[in-house]
Amino acid sequence: MVVIFEGSDLAGKTTLARHYARALRYPIVKLRWDLLNERAETTAYAKATVGILGAYEANLILDRSFLSMYAYSEDPSFVEPLVRAVGEILGLRLVVLTADETTLRRRYEAAPDRFFGLDHVMMANARFRTLVQMLPPDVLKLHLDTASLGPLECCQRIDALVGSETGPYTASSESAYRIQVIPIGEIPVTIERYVGENT
Repeated sequence: MVVIFEGSDLAGKTTLARHYARALRYPIVKLRWDLLNERAETTAYAKATVGILGAYEANLILDRSFLSMYAYSEDPSFVEPLVRAVGEILGLRLVVLTADETTLRRRYEAAPDRFFGLDHVMMANARFRTLVQMLPPDVLKLHLDTASLGPLECCQRIDALVGSETGPYTASSESAYRIQVIPIGEIPVTIERYVGENT
């Protein structure tokens, strides 16, 4: 099963991805763009993701995917055909997280994003709300508002989507994950694996 967590920065993707990495013992893969050529990078990212995960049944979590560029791009029209291709990923479960503007603004003020300003994050958050309707109907998907739902409620709904009871939500420290950094491009690929709280 491939679980993709999508949503704007500060929507709660990493928090929930880590819960599921611990519960399911799946690695979290984080791929990021260098943004040297947005269209070419996003298309290549989509082709690689859909091609590999459409051919091979993997057990992993993606903390963001090529779908993010639908929300973050100044011109998302080139991403729309790529969004439809996501249905080819075997065992896909897609979770889209958003938050209301007041909550997102408060989160941003507490922890500003190092790549995007608040206005850009707000624009992306609004676009993510429309992403679910663009997906192929057979894609198993869920949209959650993390401002109105706490982690426990989010996990209960995601559990139903993934078909697994992962127990009550408990936060994990970053030290509970072994983080592998693969230096490809300007922004490296990272893989996180849960190793336990005492290691």
